[in-house]
Amino acid sequence: MNHRFLSSSLLALALCLGAPALSLGQAFPQGAAQKTELSATDKTQIAQWLAVHTPRLSAEDPREIKAAREAILNPLRSGQTGTISVNFRKEMQENLAVTLSTLADDKREIVAVNALRIAGEIGHATLVPTLTKGLKDKRVGVQYAALYGYRSTFDAAKAAPAITSTNIGQMLIELRNIGSTTTDPRVLDGVILAIESCAAITETGVAGARDLAITELSKIVQAQCRLIGASDKPDEMLLGMLRAATVAQGTLTARAVVNLPPGVYLDLVGVSGDLVALTAHLKSRAVGDDTTKETLLRAAESLLFLAASGMNAKVDQFKLADKLSAGDTAGFTNGVASLIGTNGRLTIAPFNFTVERFKIAN
Repeated sequence: MNHRFLSSSLLALALCLGAPALSLGQAFPQGAAQKTELSATDKTQIAQWLAVHTPRLSAEDPREIKAAREAILNPLRSGQTGTISVNFRKEMQENLAVTLSTLADDKREIVAVNALRIAGEIGHATLVPTLTKGLKDKRVGVQYAALYGYRSTFDAAKAAPAITSTNIGQMLIELRNIGSTTTDPRVLDGVILAIESCAAITETGVAGARDLAITELSKIVQAQCRLIGASDKPDEMLLGMLRAATVAQGTLTARAVVNLPPGVYLDLVGVSGDLVALTAHLKSRAVGDDTTKETLLRAAESLLFLAASGMNAKVDQFKLADKLSAGDTAGFTNGVASLIGTNGRLTIAPFNFTVERFKIAN
């Protein structure tokens, strides 16, 4: 069904039900977003209110599209008082799911992008397929909007989740698939930001979300290290790896984190080794900004210390960034080998990674 016709039909239906004529300035029903139970009157008023704004999402004027988006999202924004209820998110998606899915395919990028923004901020499981469809769009702007939508959906799940652990698992697989293969720094950044939001979901919110997010992040870093290692211009993608290290460190230092499963700590130790291997490989090829590589090394060693501590394992301070900065090539090379080479700290107990894990070049 054509989305303009659908939206117009919603408005016509609202008017036929005996509702008064609505203006673009029509106020949203007071307090409806926070209600755990919505009355029939609430639902009718929400449908009427959405029917006013939804047709404008496909307007010719970009300013009108943005204004409609902001109007629809306003009740969901943090400026509202109280937690947004799951039932309200459910009501929003029931009114908008079909329209947003159609708009996400629109040939005009601004229309598709705004539809995905709305789908993400509603944060309901039913809208995840629309966001996933956006991830696979060939337009980078649309992909990034879908990634932002994933991030917003995870953010919404921190308070009153309208998605399940199954939804989250499927979303993280999609993020891993795109994050492991993309060569666009904006897309990689969007993937990592989305995973950061997922990793911040507490166990009382959606059990297992945090741990699974870190596991998938480690897989993305491992894959990207090989892609970036082959690049002649790696600097922008290296910033993505630096963000990944920062996200991982943030998970380990968050106040809400008491203990992570041993496997998650081990994943993060592996990430630190991957980042060291990548930096050493780029140095051997004489590509990449030296300052960025030094910063990445410091982040990798900091992450290693935190993750190893979580496993009650001791690691020495290799100070690889200092050696690289000082131009101590021999010291740097030997330090890398002592960490990730044969009988290196990460290739013996209790970590027991294979040397092949840290080989960047095929």
